[in-house]
Amino acid sequence: VSGTLNSWVESVRGDVAKVSADPDISTARHYFSAKYTTTGTYPQMSEADLAGVGIGVGVTIENCSPQAIVIQGASGGGTASRLLLGGHDLGELSGKFDCPTDLTRPLPWKRK
Repeated sequence: VSGTLNSWVESVRGDVAKVSADPDISTARHYFSAKYTTTGTYPQMSEADLAGVGIGVGVTIENCSPQAIVIQGASGGGTASRLLLGGHDLGELSGKFDCPTDLTRPLPWKRK
C-alpha cells in the first residue's frame, strides 16, 4: 500500500511541476520552432529581442549552432532545460544542461 501511495504522490508532484513551469519556456519553444520551420535555422536574439516576442527574463537561450538551441528556465521550483535540434523538440530535462558536445548524439537528451 505504501509503495502505491508513494507512486501516486510522485505522479501528482510531477503534474504540479509541469503546471507550474514558467510559461515563457513554452512561448520560447513555440517561437523558435516556428522560426526554424520558416527559415531552417534558429535565430540568435538579444535579451531585448526575446522580451519583444514575449520571452521573459527568467528564460535563457543558448545557441549551440544554427540548427540547435537549449532553452533554460524555471520549472516547478527548479530549472529545466529543453533541446530543439534540427526542427525537433527532444524534450525537457529537469536541471540545467548546456549544449551537448556532440549534436549527433545529444546526451543527456535522446533522439526520438
